[in-house]
Amino acid sequence: MMMIAAATFAFAACTPTDEPDEPVKPTGKKLETPVPTAEAGDTFFTVSWEAINGADSYTLNCKGKNYTTAETSYKFENLNAGDYTVRVKATGAGREDSDFGSVTVTLTGATSVNWFESSCKPAEANEAEGYGPYNAIEFTWKGTNVKSLAYGLYYADNLIGVSDTDIKNALTLVDDKTLAAVNSAEGLTSVMGPVDGGTTFAMCLLVTNAEGIEFFSKEEVTTLTAEPSEATKAWVGTWTVNSTQMYSINDQGEGTVLEQADSFTVTITPSASNPDEVVIDGFSVLGEGFITYGSVEGETLYILNGTNLGMSEDGAFYYYWLGWYDFGITIDAYPSNIVTLNGTSATSTNEMTFYDENNNEVPVVCYASDVFGVTDAGNIYFLIPEFPGVYRTGAMAWTKTGAAAQALSAQAKKNLPAYATSIVVK
Repeated sequence: MMMIAAATFAFAACTPTDEPDEPVKPTGKKLETPVPTAEAGDTFFTVSWEAINGADSYTLNCKGKNYTTAETSYKFENLNAGDYTVRVKATGAGREDSDFGSVTVTLTGATSVNWFESSCKPAEANEAEGYGPYNAIEFTWKGTNVKSLAYGLYYADNLIGVSDTDIKNALTLVDDKTLAAVNSAEGLTSVMGPVDGGTTFAMCLLVTNAEGIEFFSKEEVTTLTAEPSEATKAWVGTWTVNSTQMYSINDQGEGTVLEQADSFTVTITPSASNPDEVVIDGFSVLGEGFITYGSVEGETLYILNGTNLGMSEDGAFYYYWLGWYDFGITIDAYPSNIVTLNGTSATSTNEMTFYDENNNEVPVVCYASDVFGVTDAGNIYFLIPEFPGVYRTGAMAWTKTGAAAQALSAQAKKNLPAYATSIVVK
């Protein structure tokens, strides 16, 4: 996709036309060729030249369009970054048209335009309004005659070395309702989150108005630092977890419960976005780096579902941590592993409740810790690269064995989302 759309220009004392130049019947000497010069800003430039003796008017050509005027300067406005070449020729009655003189201008691009305004700032979502508490970014978009708007909130470091074209191709297009709010007299003020605290993000916008003028911007904002709650701090640390059963799956996907113990280590660190959430590394049987998230309520930690770990090598399905795939089941209570704290030890159980489209409970027995999805027949699909496999199951005993590092491993960071794009309207 071209970085610069076909531009529409606005300037004083000029009349654009798509019609070809009328042929001039030369009856006298050829006019002297204009020598244009240009003065440029970030989003505009003015082309000027000396008056040509015998000239009645001048024709300019830029980006495939012709413009005519009797003046000796033109201003082009509301332009994107890029190179612009303008050709100018003189025309006079009874004289042969001059040759084209040309000048090339390089623009650095828009930071704002007179038909669209945007701003963003760090914010803590208001728990009373049902949005938190968590770190968020508050933003305002206000436009006039905006035809389309695409957006994305990225970790600023992740954009280093990424071209604007690649960023534009990855943005999310807003729906008609959001676009109507942007074009309203008040504009749209919303929050986006949850997002990591104490982190610099880049809000990227690609906006086009009805005239086809395009505006692309990247605005950086650094979020507030999330301080974990006292209840959350009780979970932060290194835990040794013991399970009493394993679940063995054969090459046909059939499972058997084994009375076999297993022990593994789990590291829990505070969430960077929410004082009542944690990041859990090591609980998945896939090992270190395949993280999930937990929500803390008093002395109970709910290990959450729905973390996307990537696609299988053959592209057949996505791996999810305690996730689900849409097989026609309406999930009323998402599956999660529930851990209840008792001093420095804890126990966990698996709980899953599924309902069909008629809100009737679907009988499902969950043995494994890593669940991929549920079919409409109530069959479990387990999160495994291939059959066969052996996985932990049943109640698990947790014992706190040390303080956790305050940073995730490099592998774990690779599995974090690259950006957040959820909008919560305030």
